Amino acid sequence: MTRRAAFTGSAMRILLVWLLLESVAALQVHRPDGTLVFVHWMRLAVRPLTWAVDASTQGVSDLVAGLAENQRLAATNQQLRQDLEDVRLRNTILETDLQATREALEVALATPMTTFEVGRALYRDLGRGLLVVSIASGADIRRDAAVVAAGGLVGRVIRVERDRCWVESLATPGAAVAIRTADGGGHGIIEGIGRGTLRVQYLGRQAAVTRGELLSTSGADGLYPPDLPVARVTSVRETEAPFLTVRADAVVNMADVRAVAILTGTRPVTGDLPQ
Repeated sequence: MTRRAAFTGSAMRILLVWLLLESVAALQVHRPDGTLVFVHWMRLAVRPLTWAVDASTQGVSDLVAGLAENQRLAATNQQLRQDLEDVRLRNTILETDLQATREALEVALATPMTTFEVGRALYRDLGRGLLVVSIASGADIRRDAAVVAAGGLVGRVIRVERDRCWVESLATPGAAVAIRTADGGGHGIIEGIGRGTLRVQYLGRQAAVTRGELLSTSGADGLYPPDLPVARVTSVRETEAPFLTVRADAVVNMADVRAVAILTGTRPVTGDLPQ
């Protein structure tokens, strides 16, 4: 082991001396292009390191650019998802409005020989029982015109502007509608007492009215056409008075109204109902 270590040490010393001599020579010998051989050797030694640094720099630049592109694509994707969700929401709203319009038209078309304008609910004041409705600009709508929606009668127009009108619901205190019972044998006046609740006045004790029965307009008040659904009876009570004490709920919940048909006049007898 001693001889091998001695031999290895001698070889290393010889190698170092040789490298030193070669370096000294390289410092004195010039290449054909005028550069020192030693400088040329150093350039060759450093070139792989330069390549590695350049490659690393390019790799970092590519990585940064890739991360930025990924971030941009992620933001674009998020925006596209938001836009798609907005489109879906608008479609849902339009479908709901279209269905509400169809249902309102069904009620209007069931009223014989009546013309109407379609409106869309813009604002509800449930406390005051008011509904603001958008209408076509210049539509021929007059004060006190009957307003119907899906299910039946909503109320009447109390104010009109160019492209909107204000509707007073049946449940508004002071509002009144002439009604009849389902069999047509009982007649009375239904009045609003607020929050969708109604009371029936002047319905005689002989009237065959039951809980859950549908009350409709009679047309006797000259304001609302006959046979429009108005309310369902919630309670019936007899007293010593000549009239029954009846409570009812409006068939149309104003909080759910999205589209309405405003009855504007009478169609000629000739011609078919609009489809």
